[in-house]
Amino acid sequence: MKHEKTHLGICSSCKTGPLLVRMCGGCGLPCVLCDECDAMWGGPDVDVPPDFPDQPDVPCPHCGSSLWSEESSWAGVEQLKEIGWDGAIVVEDAQAVEQIEETDRGCLPDGESTPIDPKKGEGN
Repeated sequence: MKHEKTHLGICSSCKTGPLLVRMCGGCGLPCVLCDECDAMWGGPDVDVPPDFPDQPDVPCPHCGSSLWSEESSWAGVEQLKEIGWDGAIVVEDAQAVEQIEETDRGCLPDGESTPIDPKKGEGN
């Protein structure tokens, strides 16, 4: 089974981290976290300035519960469809996220000689 993390784009703050959706175990509401700098948004609009939550527990912007608790989890595509956030999904596959990150840094995955098309996940 392929591991899946839903990616909503690249962080506008650090310009390198993928934006992932975390479901709070306390209130069940989603928030967006940068995988690199921990910038956080309480909703899918990542064009607004982010918050930078207290570490290491990273409190939920909705209820204050720790987003790293056992009850919290990374949101999958189905969860985002259920709450109406599926329109914000950029990439659904963790392997494609890695390939896009490599391309964004000007690198190509092993042996690739052409740029990667993020929609196809392969060289053009």
